[in-house]
Amino acid sequence: MDSIIKSFLKEFATKEDISQLIKKVEGLEQILAGAKETVPRSGKKRTMNLPASEIVLDAISGIEYGATFSGIQEKTKFEAKKLRNIIYRLSKLGKIQRAKRGVYVLMEN
Repeated sequence: MDSIIKSFLKEFATKEDISQLIKKVEGLEQILAGAKETVPRSGKKRTMNLPASEIVLDAISGIEYGATFSGIQEKTKFEAKKLRNIIYRLSKLGKIQRAKRGVYVLMEN
């Protein structure tokens, strides 16, 4: 594999190309380092790289008698289509249950 990369670099890449790539990679590393900052949600500190399903579960768990779709959307700030897909997936996994139309509760384990 190394020989393939070395031959490619000898034939096609210049030092200028490589230095531009290095600058771009460094820029991406800085962006990724900034993305791991914490964001307060519902009184807790969370990292930005939590799965969306965990954020939705947290929003639903905070409401005792069931969370409405609009209430979940308000807490999570997710678009309607994304939220519907997450709710569908969580219900298929058995993590949440539909109490009535548009109202969701956590399943008891």
